Amino acid sequence: KDRFRFICREFLLKHSDSLNIDDLCEKLFVSESTLRSDVKRINQLNSAYQIRMEFYKEYLLLRGPERELRKMFNITVFDDIGGNYFDYQLIQDEFPDFDPRHMVRAIRQTFAKNNYINEFALFNLVLHISIIIERLKKGCFIEQRNTLHMPAEEKYIILDLCEIIEDIYNVKFNIEEITEMYILFRANANT
Repeated sequence: KDRFRFICREFLLKHSDSLNIDDLCEKLFVSESTLRSDVKRINQLNSAYQIRMEFYKEYLLLRGPERELRKMFNITVFDDIGGNYFDYQLIQDEFPDFDPRHMVRAIRQTFAKNNYINEFALFNLVLHISIIIERLKKGCFIEQRNTLHMPAEEKYIILDLCEIIEDIYNVKFNIEEITEMYILFRANANT
């Protein structure tokens, strides 16, 4: 389990979809055959998420729908955080280029008019957004999906939040990413 989390974090924080096998074995202090065995087990565990790790020449590749990859990364980071759900420093440690306290202020400012979010949901949303930003910076976008109808008031809240994130982190939200932000908002909002 620890090696799985380490590999996931390497994919999330250091690369978009490939890791050098020799470097990974060296960091994990394992042989290539152990790594191959671990990857086989990881693939069995992640089959429900449509995520696969594949060996290609000297690389380990990560394959799967972007939405599912983000879920896996979220579970991994959330597991690393343990029960420290309100310790934003842990998110800062995971994502050095991301300032969670700044994001908390932006979310509170955006939701202030409507008091939409509690502290646990806020932490969860900040964690999800940190992963979204990391993935967007690497050029990894949600695949096209059927668009959801967003009530006008909620749509403006989400568009405001996306604009703030775009300005701060120099990323761009397409319609699928905006829809994903809406889904996260609905999952975490007190409406």
